[in-house]
Amino acid sequence: MALKARMMNSDVFYCESVIQNTRYSNFVYELKHFLDKDYRGKTFGFSEETLKTKGIDMDMVEASSSGDNEKTMDFVIGIAGRNLNNKRLLLVELKLGCGSIKSFKKDSYLKKDEHTRTLLRQTNFQIDDKSIFVFSEKVASVFKNHIARLGRGSDFRKMKHWVVLKPSEYNEYIKFQR
Repeated sequence: MALKARMMNSDVFYCESVIQNTRYSNFVYELKHFLDKDYRGKTFGFSEETLKTKGIDMDMVEASSSGDNEKTMDFVIGIAGRNLNNKRLLLVELKLGCGSIKSFKKDSYLKKDEHTRTLLRQTNFQIDDKSIFVFSEKVASVFKNHIARLGRGSDFRKMKHWVVLKPSEYNEYIKFQR
């Protein structure tokens, strides 16, 4: 229930103009693109509206600058406050094929998070403190608990800003102006 209340009060409104105005605007794709890359068209319960949201493909950004695409989060979306103020970038990693805690390498994801933030600092937009990790409906709660425990340790305090969501929760977390 606490997550539900926090999601309802979140100040996370989708704002496409944020990413269209960065130096990486030529690497912008719909969420469907990211699902097709790794999951061959499965939608995992994302709503039609959410599937149409656009984000910057961080693998392409990294490949264009260093040629290596294994160290970034999947994509970054533009978000803003309710009145489209406080525009910022939000990092998102899709872990929909991850079936067990054993396959989650915390050091690897800490590096992905930090490296993505380093690349984004070259833009003229603020970066949100949070990073979103989307796991399948089946395993998300296990990962929420695991990451919350790890985030309490002093070595992994950056993980305190990680938000683990199911696709259905991501649909609610990212709001749309009506």
